Amino acid sequence: MDAQLSADASKLKAKEKKEWFCWWHAKAVCQGFGLRQNILTLLIAVASLAEIIHMEHIRGWKTNDSSNSLLHLRGNLRFRAFLVFRVACFMICLGWSLVARWTKWLEEGEPDGEDEDDARTRRKNALHAKAWTVQLALICTKVVLSVLVWLSYNVLVLHRMKVPYQKLGPLEYLNQQFSLVFMVAFFIIMNIHPLTFHNSLIFLPVAGIFMLFRDCTPLYVSGVGRVVFMCTAVLTSILAYLGEQSSRALFKSKKKVKDSAKRIEGILQTLMPAEVLETLHKLGPGNTPSHHYNQ
Repeated sequence: MDAQLSADASKLKAKEKKEWFCWWHAKAVCQGFGLRQNILTLLIAVASLAEIIHMEHIRGWKTNDSSNSLLHLRGNLRFRAFLVFRVACFMICLGWSLVARWTKWLEEGEPDGEDEDDARTRRKNALHAKAWTVQLALICTKVVLSVLVWLSYNVLVLHRMKVPYQKLGPLEYLNQQFSLVFMVAFFIIMNIHPLTFHNSLIFLPVAGIFMLFRDCTPLYVSGVGRVVFMCTAVLTSILAYLGEQSSRALFKSKKKVKDSAKRIEGILQTLMPAEVLETLHKLGPGNTPSHHYNQ
């Protein structure tokens, strides 16, 4: 039996895939969603405040973008654009936090009134549709946040590629390291909420597009850095694949145990009186059953 459970443990039938997806959505996505989203919102707020202070220290708002910059912003427009990008990120994250805190939108789906199936089937179909809706919403949110953060760092960073690092001051040298900070931010945004393996593949072309604009933005990334950045997107897909396979194996094992318990209960119903089975159900698994005899 152990060999049967271990062999192809992650392979599910079509109906089981639908049940697993709803179960995975409830356990992996909905559970702890509010806490994870609050952490992301706090990180964006703290990082934005620290980077605003840094931009003030280097007087970044007094410097125009270089001629080969993507946005071509001048003077105070750089600071205003940075604020717009970060405020947009904060408001998106805050909106998700409020949705998770005050509504049941993530967990509950509205059954289709035109569906001719029974109420239980309609509820399962509604939950499955809601799970896919949440996945698509998370994909769009992650991509938009990544683009906004990328644009904000391109506005924040001063273009100093042709200046040797030995001639840079402490704050100016720190200003050149935001490409590494963006890698960390991109990885956190990708992995803060779980996605299915196929949905996580969207970040591969997104990361590739970011690296294609390397030479026309102040956010400079070296050749090795480009490879590392692409590896972060690949790592995200690998982690999503491993998590999905592990979750499917766990779901299949739980389903087999549940089906075995139902079969055993059916056998017991044919061998034992209904009153005895009812007593066993009330006792629970931690108590030893006993019989009371009338004298």
